[in-house]
Amino acid sequence: MPQYYDIHCHIFNKDFLMRQLAEVAVAIKELSDDDNINNNSLIVKKLLNKIKDGMDTVTLDSYKSLFDKLDAAYDGNNPKFKIIPLPINLVYADDNYGNTTENERYIKQMERMLRNIKRIIRFFKNRTFKKPNREIMKKIIKEIDLFDEYLDRKAKNNEWLISNKDYQKQIDDHGKLALANKRIKPFLAIDPRMQRNLVNPKDNYLYDYVASYFDNIPANERQFYGIKLYAPIGFSPTDPILVGDENNKSIYKYCIDNDIPITVHNSNSGFSCFSNDLDVSGWVYYREKRRKNYKLIQCDNRRIKFRKKFFSISLNKAIMERAKVL
Repeated sequence: MPQYYDIHCHIFNKDFLMRQLAEVAVAIKELSDDDNINNNSLIVKKLLNKIKDGMDTVTLDSYKSLFDKLDAAYDGNNPKFKIIPLPINLVYADDNYGNTTENERYIKQMERMLRNIKRIIRFFKNRTFKKPNREIMKKIIKEIDLFDEYLDRKAKNNEWLISNKDYQKQIDDHGKLALANKRIKPFLAIDPRMQRNLVNPKDNYLYDYVASYFDNIPANERQFYGIKLYAPIGFSPTDPILVGDENNKSIYKYCIDNDIPITVHNSNSGFSCFSNDLDVSGWVYYREKRRKNYKLIQCDNRRIKFRKKFFSISLNKAIMERAKVL
């Protein structure tokens, strides 16, 4: 029997918030930018279904229920398909210094995005579309309202929207899925700020974290099968914590020595950090203020600033800029 691998997929539930909402926002933007939208109901329906799928995944509670939904694309538990889900750590994608005020600001940004999505959908819903499209719009608005209630509960209880607890739950749930289903072979998502942003930073913390998932564990019994790096969320892949220095063992060398594959996000699309500026260590491709050209510079916990704002109509350009720099 032939064996097929999906080497790049994601299993995110509602604890992983902004990724799906960004997809929704991009689809909304496509919908609102199309001057000929009234003349092409197929385009409308395709975009509306994309938005609805995004909202459906945002509102799912468990990783298993989401995997079961996604698994239908592989003929449902078909053994010829191996799936490589790639988690992502968004804990430091915004508000790098983290306090309650900043978390409240982040919640407000999320709520504003939801309001804008609903406003645009209602605008199109009241135009002359066929009944199936209007029904899809109603379902999208219902899903947004449910998600809005989830945000309200987080805000009322002063819970962090994206926290270390949410990230570790994502990792734990991916590990459990892998142990329960040998078709699932996830990669472990790491970020050098997991070590650097500790209250009491400890040398080799991230190295030891990685090793805990691989050391003395037979390959066929591991929860994770490789390492995932997603630099555009706010770090350089040449960060000394990853590469190694006088204080830290090299995670890259550890992976080489132990035959652990590494996959790195390497395109100008997908996702990125929300911050307009952040501190970076390692090499970046940066355009200095009042300079025309980008050039490679080495940073040592240096603050760099982005020209495009994430929470704006320039979302796609902002993502491209962060991917280019980092």
